[in-house]
Amino acid sequence: MNKRWWRVMRGLRRSVGDSLRRPEPDERRLNEAIAEAEARAQAQAEIEARLSLPSPGRTAPPPEVHAPLPDPPTAEPLATTPDPLAAHYATLGLPAGSGMERVEHAYRRLKERWNPEHHADDPARQAQARQQEARVEEAYQALKQALVRERRL
Repeated sequence: MNKRWWRVMRGLRRSVGDSLRRPEPDERRLNEAIAEAEARAQAQAEIEARLSLPSPGRTAPPPEVHAPLPDPPTAEPLATTPDPLAAHYATLGLPAGSGMERVEHAYRRLKERWNPEHHADDPARQAQARQQEARVEEAYQALKQALVRERRL
């Protein structure tokens, strides 16, 4: 910066005055204590509101009287079509509607977990691992086809 700008900046700082001065340590501690007390009071008010407990010196609001609920309708609910992919998502341990990245991650994780080579010493466990691996593979292929199809359309 050249000298002229330096003088302008120094003059600006002087004209602003008190807004740029640092608070004294005692004043700073007092401001922090006030802010902390306000935060504590606000937190206490939120807790009381959540628990609906009356605070000291206040009376509890009168209990609300509700009319009895009507009986639910006896008509059969509308038939909802089950998601054909829900079983595949469940096989991979994912919520329905998960994206391709989560499907691939779960597939790789389960494929490694149910690898039959990990159970070479126990034939029964190895057979179970082959079945689980086949189920995971089937679920992954079905979800992959559906998600790719969905992306293309």
